Amino acid sequence: MHKQEIINTVAALAAPCADRLGLTLWDVEFVREGADYFLRITIDREDGVDLNACEAMARELDPLLDETDPIDVSYQLEVSSPGVERTLRTPAHITAYIGREIRVKLYKAHADTQKKEFIGRLAAYDAATGALTLDCDGENFTFGAKEISKLNAYFNFTV
Repeated sequence: MHKQEIINTVAALAAPCADRLGLTLWDVEFVREGADYFLRITIDREDGVDLNACEAMARELDPLLDETDPIDVSYQLEVSSPGVERTLRTPAHITAYIGREIRVKLYKAHADTQKKEFIGRLAAYDAATGALTLDCDGENFTFGAKEISKLNAYFNFTV
């Protein structure tokens, strides 16, 4: 199976498990790091995810993965929370953050500012094109999907 097929198959198995546990499936990744493969399941819940929730998800999903065997190499299963500065990968993730603070990283410096990173309020998102508009202290910047290397929720840790 190809990587995307693995991700789709695992997501189809994991989503009902998450639902049964009162969780939301945030993301599924299948990556190779050095000689090792990792299947990363990211879960979320409105009141946050703790170690018990991660363990319950792993216990629920593991037998289904063994039964369906969608991955033909040895891998490690990791279940975790998306964290406070979670990566926004899908249109649903991005749409959920409209009106909230995000960090946008670009592949190359923005022509007007020479900056590659912007932090601001997500003002608009066009799911059809992937373009988004960021309000940075009253100044709007619009970025096309092909310009964006990474999107994250943003939380200012300074007190």
